[in-house]
Amino acid sequence: MKASVPQNEKARLEALYEYQILDTLPEQAYDDITRLASTICGTPIALVSLVDRERQWFKSNVGLAVNETSRECSFCAHAIHHPELFLIPDATADARFADNPLVTAEPHIRFYGGAPLITHDGLELGTLCVIDVKPRRLTSEQEHALEALSRQVMAQLELRRKVQQLESAIESKEEIAAELRLQKSILEAQSEASPDGILVLSQDERILSFNQRFLQLWGLSPEMMGQQLNETVLAAIVNKLVEPQRWLDKIADLRVQQESESRDEMMLLDGRIFDWYSAPIKNSQGALHGRVWFTRDITERKEIERIKTEFISTVSHELRTPLTSIRGSLGLIAGGVTGAVSEKAKSLLNIAINNNDRLIRLINDILDLDKIEAGQMVFQEKPLEIMPLLEAAVAENRAYAEQFGVELFVEPGLPEVKVKADSDRLMQVMANLLSNAAKFSPPNGQVTLSATRQQGMVRVAVQDHGPGIPEEFRSRIFDKFAQADASDSRHQGGTGLGLSIAKNIVERMGGRIGFKTQVGAGTTFYFELPEWGAPEAGKPQTSMTEALGTDIAKRQGRILVCEDDHDVAHLLTIMLQRGGFETDVAHNAQEAKALALENRYVAMTLDLELPGQDGISLVRELRSEAGEIHSGAPYLPIIVVSAMAPVGQAELDGDAFGIIDWLDKPINPDHLLAAVEQAARQRRKGAFGVSPAMQPEGEMEGERAKRKARILHVEDELDVCRITTMVLADVAEMVCVTTLQEAKEQLEGSCFDLVIIDLSLPDGSGLELLSMTNQHDPPIPVVIFSAEEMRQGLTHNIAGTLVKTRASNAELLQTIQSIVQANHSTCNSVN
Repeated sequence: MKASVPQNEKARLEALYEYQILDTLPEQAYDDITRLASTICGTPIALVSLVDRERQWFKSNVGLAVNETSRECSFCAHAIHHPELFLIPDATADARFADNPLVTAEPHIRFYGGAPLITHDGLELGTLCVIDVKPRRLTSEQEHALEALSRQVMAQLELRRKVQQLESAIESKEEIAAELRLQKSILEAQSEASPDGILVLSQDERILSFNQRFLQLWGLSPEMMGQQLNETVLAAIVNKLVEPQRWLDKIADLRVQQESESRDEMMLLDGRIFDWYSAPIKNSQGALHGRVWFTRDITERKEIERIKTEFISTVSHELRTPLTSIRGSLGLIAGGVTGAVSEKAKSLLNIAINNNDRLIRLINDILDLDKIEAGQMVFQEKPLEIMPLLEAAVAENRAYAEQFGVELFVEPGLPEVKVKADSDRLMQVMANLLSNAAKFSPPNGQVTLSATRQQGMVRVAVQDHGPGIPEEFRSRIFDKFAQADASDSRHQGGTGLGLSIAKNIVERMGGRIGFKTQVGAGTTFYFELPEWGAPEAGKPQTSMTEALGTDIAKRQGRILVCEDDHDVAHLLTIMLQRGGFETDVAHNAQEAKALALENRYVAMTLDLELPGQDGISLVRELRSEAGEIHSGAPYLPIIVVSAMAPVGQAELDGDAFGIIDWLDKPINPDHLLAAVEQAARQRRKGAFGVSPAMQPEGEMEGERAKRKARILHVEDELDVCRITTMVLADVAEMVCVTTLQEAKEQLEGSCFDLVIIDLSLPDGSGLELLSMTNQHDPPIPVVIFSAEEMRQGLTHNIAGTLVKTRASNAELLQTIQSIVQANHSTCNSVN
């Protein structure tokens, strides 16, 4: 009958296989034991039998012609169920074996005696067995001998396994040693091929290794191996440095803060520049084992960076300057300076202006990207309320979206929530996202701008209902010059740089940018910035006016906003409140007159296109001697904020009517606040508080206002000088010089109310003039008008900055007007 499978069969087989003995060649040690068992027991057959899953295999075989048999007819398969000696005196008389093929046929087994081979864990692997072809019994001595020999077989198996393990360990160690030798060779090859000089130190600053490049850079010899750092390297390095003590201080710091890294740019006496970096060496448990130094000669890289900076500066100047002249000239012609323009000519002018602006955007984007990648873009981060920024972004981009028949909306939400960011850069990001959304929206579509909280972050999202972004383009969407289709740039316009720039700006301010899209359903671009100063739970929140300071608002005064468009009125209110003013809003002329009778205002902003009575007639009524408003506020300062500002300026004599400034839409917040603050100053001084008849002789307001400012323009491009002179013709007497030396001579011998400076001049930097303008009493205001953008930290002595190609004619005029009006003229030039 077939033997049953032991309950521990799985563990038994695993143990058997661990010995790696099956199907191995005969070995003398096992053959000696089987011969000895056969002799002692007087049997013709003796075996070392190992019971496998489906067979019994014989490691040693005396007297049998085969090396294995099926487990089904195996006597040993029965023996492994018994931890003691298993004896069958006569197989023919045993019901378990009487019909066994090994009994009824060759080798005609009659007697079987098997001693189990048992591991230290009690698992039976097989037997040492003796077999005879006739019935018999073993003596007691023979039985003991057979059991003793089975233990010797097991000892031999254990010995064999240990020898194998030892050989494997030796082989493994040899392999590890060979691998270490290979890795060492690779590291040495890499070290020698590296452009860096490499020095490795032990924890006690003993020199362990270095490459040839390190010796070359510092002029050292190989004999320093094994020496102390102080004895060799430090002295050699210190003698070559321009600022040795600064570097020695870094070494001293590293000896105290041993887990720190350090980096420095080292100026050498011979003019070379090295980048030096040091990092600790740790083992897998994090314990310190030493330190490594890397030194790289970056002299050539620094020279390339210098050349690149000069090239970018040259490109900026040589491209932006002529484009500024082109834009200014076209703008003046389109504005009718040279006379009436036909509709056909206007169409051609618009084509020229649009393509000029397109080229300007490309240049600005490329220069912006270069500044970002070089880490030179200036960021002036401060806490900002997010909702007013969203309102301003929509207002500034609404006209652009209307070109595509698209409306922009702001979803209400998150009042008083702030982020810390640069407002100009943030507006640049939103302008890019809004313009993209508008371009790719269907006609009569809507684009929504919203802000939500997201786990300590403020998420600003721009949602459109355009075609969505194709799957194959999504992974590249923030790459430079990336566009879904090459035809996009021609069909929709754009450089493919906007999103890359937006991503860099957002990440520079500690945020992230992403998008969600569905083909055929639209796209939502979003960016997230950390929320600034989130209020504690239960802590009362303050309004925007309270945050600015109620005392400040009261001290600045109250402004009357006369604007029929509710969105624009809301935007003006936000801008003025941020400047510290309180506001009242009138949506038509009647409301404005009623509020002017009831309250005292320091100034009024006025839209000329009002329902019912227009703004021009309202100004005349407010200034009329016979008007009923005269007694309440006869000379209320007025700032015109209107898309019709140029038309109104031509119709009204602003000087005579006490109009402080004319601001075109979209509104520039800085120009608005400058004009309102000027109005408030004049109101407090009484310039608008009394009748013209009561002004001292020679000080009539109209006469004072008609006095033109005297402006020195320092610009080496005569075309730009000519354009600027034409733009400012109504407000200033211009003196244009093309060199730094000429400018110095003019400042020494003449009086000026304002100086406009280009930074790049043939004989030096325009910034050299600041010391001269500041020596005047009071200092002469300065406006930088240059293709180069001002670096952070240089603007504190400057009244305004305008970048060529970024500033329009209107912005130039508004900037100059607001600065001139805010500063008392010290020159007596009267036109």
